[in-house]
Amino acid sequence: MTAISSHLLPLGERIDEYSRSCGWLKVSRTRAFLSHLFCSTAIVSLVLAVIFLAWYPQPYFAAAGAWSIIRVLIGVDLVLGPLLTLIVFKPGKRLLIVDVAFIAIIQISALLYGLTVLYQERPYYVVFALDRIHVLAHKDIPADARDTHPWMRKPALEPVLASARRPQDMEARQRLLEETVFGSAPDIEQRPALWVPLAEDLQALRDNAWSLELLRGAGEAQTRLADEIEARHGDDAADLGLYPIMAAKNDAVAILDLTTGELLHVAAIDPWSIISRELD
Repeated sequence: MTAISSHLLPLGERIDEYSRSCGWLKVSRTRAFLSHLFCSTAIVSLVLAVIFLAWYPQPYFAAAGAWSIIRVLIGVDLVLGPLLTLIVFKPGKRLLIVDVAFIAIIQISALLYGLTVLYQERPYYVVFALDRIHVLAHKDIPADARDTHPWMRKPALEPVLASARRPQDMEARQRLLEETVFGSAPDIEQRPALWVPLAEDLQALRDNAWSLELLRGAGEAQTRLADEIEARHGDDAADLGLYPIMAAKNDAVAILDLTTGELLHVAAIDPWSIISRELD
């Protein structure tokens, strides 16, 4: 024990000596806080630009429901880090560099964790299946089935747009039903072998679209949304269709252009409440 203490004491003294020799540790507490806040803001802004422009371009950010991770990332890196600096920073304080390093480790860890989760869960495939839209991450598709066709390679800024078709052969359809019911295999939205580019299946998209009028019967907020969509698209509003959209964290309403298959809007509305009112 004495031997360990004899080694740690000189180490602490050397760290303390280095702390006192660092010019950037001799600034005032206010300046240290503002400098930390500025650097954190610059880094978080760059990260958010990548997230919003490349990984989760609108309206896919709303579809994926990534706000929970974003809030943690901003809270730790933009608020907690600079606040801890304001609390612990004192020019000339013994072992001050250890405190600063500890704060930096917390921020970097939170940043790496948030970026890893956001990257892994980014919208990679948007699949129309039967009567709804599924937003899937890359990991949601079995590894041996990914990128089975050239058109399935993800564009730089958008997910792959696909339509899942049930097999035409009755025997294959029955086998699919048995596999999905008993859980031995995923359903058609997670089977790329049954996908085609969404642009090649627009008729099925049109046949299963909900009308904008369904929104008008779902409440005042939904009626206002329908009015805003019609005002924004004018005569082209007749070419829009509504669908339930299934994502990892929430269900919502997707609004697609029926002429191209492009996802235009995602409304934070429970789709099942809309259809239940219509059935009533």
